[in-house]
Amino acid sequence: LTEEVRCFVSDDPKELLKGMFQYIKEVAAKIQQYNVSKYESLLREIINVHGLTDAEVPGLDLGKTYKMDDVNAWIQNGEFACFFDFHSKLTFGKKRSDYGKLKQCIGQVPVFGFNSGRYDINLIKADLFAVIGTDNITSVIKNPSYMCIATSDMKMLDISNYVPAGTSYAKYLSTYLG
Repeated sequence: LTEEVRCFVSDDPKELLKGMFQYIKEVAAKIQQYNVSKYESLLREIINVHGLTDAEVPGLDLGKTYKMDDVNAWIQNGEFACFFDFHSKLTFGKKRSDYGKLKQCIGQVPVFGFNSGRYDINLIKADLFAVIGTDNITSVIKNPSYMCIATSDMKMLDISNYVPAGTSYAKYLSTYLG
C-alpha cells in the first residue's frame, strides 16, 4: 500500500514515538480499509450465516439477530457510509464470533522490528507504553526479550524470533525482502 520510507529523529524519545505511532496509525487506517475490502465477501457471508446481535452492533434492539439484508438497508438509509464504516463500528467482547476473530486479525497491522524485542523495546518501553497506552495491550515475553506487543489495531513483532538463529539483518533483508 505504501513504499514510502520514513525516518524519525528526535532528541526526545517520547516525541519520536509520538511521531512514529501517529504515522503508523495513518498507514494502519489505509491497510485496514484494504483488508476489509479484500475480505468483504467473507465477512458478509459470515453475517448471513451467523448473524450479528445487538451486543455487536451498538444501539440496536435487544435480543434480535441481524443479517446482511439489515446491514445493506442501514447503508442504503445512510446510517453507515459504506461496509467499512459499518465494520468499524462493530464491537466484540471476550467471547468472539467468527466475525469478531477475523475482525481482530485483519484489524491488527503488523509492525516489524529486527532484534527489537531484546534491544529497542527495552530502551523505549517506559515512553512506549505512555504513548500507545496500556488499556488494551497484550504482550508475549520470551526472557529476556519481547516477542510481540499488540494493541487492538497493531501488532509489533520482533522478526528475529521467526527467522533461523544467527540470521543477520543484512541476510534477512536480502532473503525475505529481495
